[in-house]
Amino acid sequence: SGIEGQEIAIIARKHSNLEPIIPFLHKSDIKIRYDKKDNILDHPSIKIIISMTRLIIALKDHKKSELDRLWPEVLSADFFNIPTSLIWEISWEASDKRKLWREILLDYPETKDICLFFYRLSLISDDETLETIIDYLVGTEELDLHNQDSKKIKLGFYDYYFSKDKEDNEPVNFWNVLQSLTHLRTHLRDFSSNQQSILKLEDFVHYIDDIEASGIKITNNSPLIESSNAIFLSTAHSVKGLEFKIVYILDTLENVWGAKAKENSTKIKVPKGLEAIRSIGTTDDERLRLFYVGLTRARDNLYLLSYLKDTKNSQTLRLKYLNEYENEDFKIISPFLPDQNNNIEQNSISTKEIVNLIANWQNRHFEFQTDTTLRDLLSDRLDNFKLNPTGLNKFIDVIYGGPRGFFIDSLLRFPTAKSPMAEYGTAIHSSLQWLVKKQIMDKAKPELEDLLQEFKMQINSKDLNDQTKINLEEKGMDCLEQYYRSFILDENMMNLVEVPFASENVHLGNAILTGNIDKLIIDRVKKTATIVDYKTGESYKSWKQTEKLHKYELQLYFYKFLIENSINYKKYKVVDAFLEFVEPDEHGNI
Repeated sequence: SGIEGQEIAIIARKHSNLEPIIPFLHKSDIKIRYDKKDNILDHPSIKIIISMTRLIIALKDHKKSELDRLWPEVLSADFFNIPTSLIWEISWEASDKRKLWREILLDYPETKDICLFFYRLSLISDDETLETIIDYLVGTEELDLHNQDSKKIKLGFYDYYFSKDKEDNEPVNFWNVLQSLTHLRTHLRDFSSNQQSILKLEDFVHYIDDIEASGIKITNNSPLIESSNAIFLSTAHSVKGLEFKIVYILDTLENVWGAKAKENSTKIKVPKGLEAIRSIGTTDDERLRLFYVGLTRARDNLYLLSYLKDTKNSQTLRLKYLNEYENEDFKIISPFLPDQNNNIEQNSISTKEIVNLIANWQNRHFEFQTDTTLRDLLSDRLDNFKLNPTGLNKFIDVIYGGPRGFFIDSLLRFPTAKSPMAEYGTAIHSSLQWLVKKQIMDKAKPELEDLLQEFKMQINSKDLNDQTKINLEEKGMDCLEQYYRSFILDENMMNLVEVPFASENVHLGNAILTGNIDKLIIDRVKKTATIVDYKTGESYKSWKQTEKLHKYELQLYFYKFLIENSINYKKYKVVDAFLEFVEPDEHGNI
């Protein structure tokens, strides 16, 4: 409405409440001034450098699952200029043919040299200094591949981020990248000066792991000023003494400004007996005063913003300072606001728009919504797509997966590195399948030692570090020993293990369904079937109202539908289905 940008301020309780709004302001071409200590590890350009270093270490250590997880992320970097459609095709070929990404990358001219580049770095990473490796990654030095052609490669990182065109057309991003990279190098030199030996790439990766695990930030203190007439972003702590014509207060909620706000001091544990001397954190009076500071920065117009549900779809708590309530017309009222403004206006925003603005390497793979070539490519793939219960659960789990996670994992088939506990679960499942098959074949219960030997072989084949393997091997052998004692196989029934349904032509509407059932007990006389699904982790004795058990129950009904609508098993009626928790309970029972 003609107000100068410098007369407008957005104020929040903490920087973490300010940061999410910045992409929206940039999208609307609104210039900002923001005095903030940036965490350079959050910058996309630094994230891709870190991912490339992890890829080199994974190549050196031959970690196959970690490699397959990192390849799509690294190749999705804009400066490689690899078509999105090609990355999709590589992923599908790796999944369909059960091949490693590196095998396929060497077959494509667009990716062959990149693959060889990282392989060469993995071979010299123990000999070269960290600074030298970083120079190769940011493209300030050429790398000799030492192959038959004596080919040299320079990555396009530097040319992409620091071109004259970037400096002229995207000056803010240009300087952000430059500052982040400069601060990273300075930090590395400071870190290496404290080391007795020369810093290597592996030292850097371990250091970044420690930084991220501890939640420490590597900060860039340079202020972000996009224009002399930019709007002002600040926390309430830093805005005292300033005034603006228009002020927006973000997140006016109890868990942000009120008593439910989390204070960092409460996270620090104090030795027993010294609790009395610790800081109790911010008092309610101090929180109210801080909120008051924010409100009184406005000369003409004040906007208080909040939301009814958070990103996890949980109901938020209204800020008690405003005494909001819902009247008989279902309107939210704050009696502490002026009469003409006490009716809280409600609005809505597209969650798709929010998702699209999140800075993530995966974003380019959602351009199929506007790119007809990608849509056609995806359409061909969808014609034969088979949905399994894991994919269905991921799709409806909007907290930890949702449609976005489903698209990346189930449709594009981008690999993800399995956690140690997931690898442990796979090893346990394989061992139990071996146990059932062995008894059916030998018509006698196998020896416990043979079962344990099978598990040891399974767990040692996983991409885990030595100490983790030792810990999980001990845990699994103890678990299987107790399970073995209670294991009984009814030989009057037909017991089938790891039953696949990919070729059973099961449809639900236009959807093709698939899945593998851990164990299927068939009564050929009564024409009935019982489903058994193995579970590792916490055991339950009854069906409770928990999210985990709801997903498990959904899986069992999915399996029932598969069986009763399949080609080979549709003559059997599913009469029972149960979870078999392999982990013993607190009394040692299965």
